[in-house]
Formats: sequence, structure tokens, C-alpha cells
Amino acid sequence: MKKIALTIIISGLIYGSTKPVEAYGNQTLLNEIFGRGIHAYYVGNQDDAQKMFTSAIENGLEDPRVYYFRGIVSFDLGNTEEAISDWERGAEIEANSRVNFTVGRSISRFQGSGRVQLESIRQAAKLSAMEARMERAQIRYGEIANANIPPSTSSKGIAPPPIPSDIVNPFAADIAVGQASVVDNDALKNAMNDPFAGEASAAPASTNPAAGNDPFSGGAAATNDPFGSNDAAPANKDPFGSGEDPFGGNPFGN
Repeated sequence: MKKIALTIIISGLIYGSTKPVEAYGNQTLLNEIFGRGIHAYYVGNQDDAQKMFTSAIENGLEDPRVYYFRGIVSFDLGNTEEAISDWERGAEIEANSRVNFTVGRSISRFQGSGRVQLESIRQAAKLSAMEARMERAQIRYGEIANANIPPSTSSKGIAPPPIPSDIVNPFAADIAVGQASVVDNDALKNAMNDPFAGEASAAPASTNPAAGNDPFSGGAAATNDPFGSNDAAPANKDPFGSGEDPFGGNPFGN
């Protein structure tokens, strides 16, 4: 049943029906119509192939291969301008798409000068798309860089605060009533003056000892003996005043 309905849809598209394909299916149906167009092309039915390719394009199929094949049909029929226009549109879709459409394998049977021209158009579209992506990336990078740069400060210096015309001296009142005054700013003015210049000079006391007070002078004064003794001590005088042998004679008791 499904096969019969699909055949009716394709037949209507081939013979000029204006009824939109979306009423009968979705992307899968468009791909199927495109596939049938390729089959018609390879069997030599170029008119039907071109009508199917046109129906798939007009109903929203965004596949570069459908433009390539419709351009191939136009090229074979001698419509070079239409062929180039379709090839350029297909190359633009291919260069800006993230889907791998396996274009090379799909158009492998198309050779000759037309294939060379088609490949040149594809290459130019890829280079153009790459340049556009690089330009967008540079613009985006510049926007990010500018967003991270702090706002520039003014080149003019910061003006100091204005100085009041009349400066008030906080010590003016004290100076006016005599509570504070500056005598002299020279702190070393009298540093070299003699601090004892105003005192009377006195004769220094004699450093010579009084007569008879020299304990080492050898005089006969009784007070010259530092031990309080006026007698000439004999050589064997007992220094302890006993006059006896401090050991009591024989130290061994005999």
C-alpha cells in the first residue's frame, strides 16, 4: 500500500503536480525522491531525473548532491549556466555543513571537463567558507579580549585639593597672649661656653702628708708604729706575747 502511494506521489511530481510533498511525507520521502531521480539519470531518462531533482529542491531538501546532479543533467543538456548555478549552490551547502554527504562517491561516474569544473567550484567554496569562519573567530576573539580589558583611566593627573586663601595658625592665640614664644632657633648657640665660668676658683688642697704621719718615714714618734708598740722587737719575740715556746718544748713529750 505504501509503495503504491509513493508511486502516485512521484508520478504527480514528475508530471507537474503542484501539491507539496510535505503533505505526504517528511525528509525521508524527499531523500527517496532524490534517489529515484539519480536512478532515472543513470538509465538515461534525463527529463524525469531533472523533474525529480527540482521537486526535491523546491520542497526543502538541503543536500548538496541534489544540486550537483541537477547541474550535471543541465550540463549534459548543454545548459552550462544553469549547471554552474546549481553547482555553486551545492558547493555552498557542502562547505558550510557539518554533515559528510560522501559527494565524491556519489558523483564518481561523472567525469570529463564538467567534473573538473565542478571540483574547481567545490574547492573555491571550501576556501571561502574557511576564510569566513576564521574571520568570525577573530571577531569573536576580539570581543572576548575587549570584554576582559578594564576601562582605561584618564591620562590627566589627579588635581590636588585647593589650598585655602587664608591659612589659620592654630598657635596664633597662644603667641598673642604670651603663652608661647620662640626664643632662638639655634640649639647649639651656647654649646661651647664654660659652664663653670661664674664660679670662684679655689686653691687646691696640699697633697703632702703632715709631718710625722708617714708610717713609712722611719721617725721615732710613738705613734709611728702601726701595731701600737714602741719597743724594738727582738728577733725571737713571741708575736703572741707569751714569751714561751708555743709547742711546750719537745713536741714528742721527752
